Amino acid sequence: MPTSLQAYKNYIISIWVKTKKLTLSNDFSSFKRHRFFTLAEVLITLTIIGVISAMSVPALLMNINKQDYVTGLKKFHSVASQALIQMAADKGCIGDLKCTSLFGPYGSVLFIQ
Repeated sequence: MPTSLQAYKNYIISIWVKTKKLTLSNDFSSFKRHRFFTLAEVLITLTIIGVISAMSVPALLMNINKQDYVTGLKKFHSVASQALIQMAADKGCIGDLKCTSLFGPYGSVLFIQ
C-alpha cells in the first residue's frame, strides 16, 4: 500500500486501468466468439422463411389466376359488344340490336344453326 496521497491516487488509477483492460479484453473476446450466426440459428431462420412462403405463394397464385380470368372475361365482353354494334351498323340500324336477328321476341338470345 502506498503511503503518500499522490502515491495512493496513482495506485488507484493503476488498478482502475488494469480492471478496464481486463474488461475490454473480455468484451473483445466475447465479441470475437459471437461474431457469426450458428448453424442452428440459420436453419431456424430458413425454416421460418420457408413456412411463410409456403403459406403465401398459393394465395398469390390464386389471385393472379383470378385476375387473368377477369381480364379475359372483360376482353370477351368488349369484343362481343363491338361485334354486335358492327353487325347492327352493317344492317343499317345503329343503336338497335333487334335488327340483327339474334334476339327473340322477348329479348332472349336465339341460337342460329
